[in-house]
Amino acid sequence: MTRIKICGLTRPQDVDRAVELGADCIGFVLAESSRQVDLPTLAALTRRIPPPIARIAVMVDPSPAEVQKALQLVDWVQLHGGESPEFCGRFPGRLLKAFRVRQPEDLEVDHYAEVVSAYLFDAYHPRLAGGTGERFNWEWLQGRKFARRFFLSGGLTPANVGQAIEEVCPWGVDVSSGVESDRGIKDPGFMADFIRQARLAAGFSPRT
Repeated sequence: MTRIKICGLTRPQDVDRAVELGADCIGFVLAESSRQVDLPTLAALTRRIPPPIARIAVMVDPSPAEVQKALQLVDWVQLHGGESPEFCGRFPGRLLKAFRVRQPEDLEVDHYAEVVSAYLFDAYHPRLAGGTGERFNWEWLQGRKFARRFFLSGGLTPANVGQAIEEVCPWGVDVSSGVESDRGIKDPGFMADFIRQARLAAGFSPRT
């Protein structure tokens, strides 16, 4: 089954709707961003998420202490900066590592395989670490084998997530701006349509 991650949530009602719709992972941005939440807000929002839905905090070049604080509130931390394998190895079993892709060589990431649980491939942007609404060339992923499972991110929408799953066969898909009515404001209809299209492409019946 393709995992579905809804990321960049900021409001309780959006968290509740993502849970109702059957999202597998729900992400919150701790890094500087228009979708940023602070730790008290993160704590309040994650309490609304029942298991087995995974709670994920997105961070960019954090300190070890900041990662430890976040891991008290979530299941995984998604590192979206230039964190080294040595840094990632300090948190075994609790990390996703995001890579910003602008050329095929950026997919050569298996030197991280022993220190992270999964990869996330997002589109490169010169100023923004994620949530740009832009995509990279999915053909670069076709036929590639990785030592870790991976999420596909970057420019996914209800209109193209089915195609992405069929062409790339990712372990998971990650969406933020593609289901928003405004920055950090998730649209319930867009979320429902995204999850429906992803489930249909993966061969599962979506919830309503």
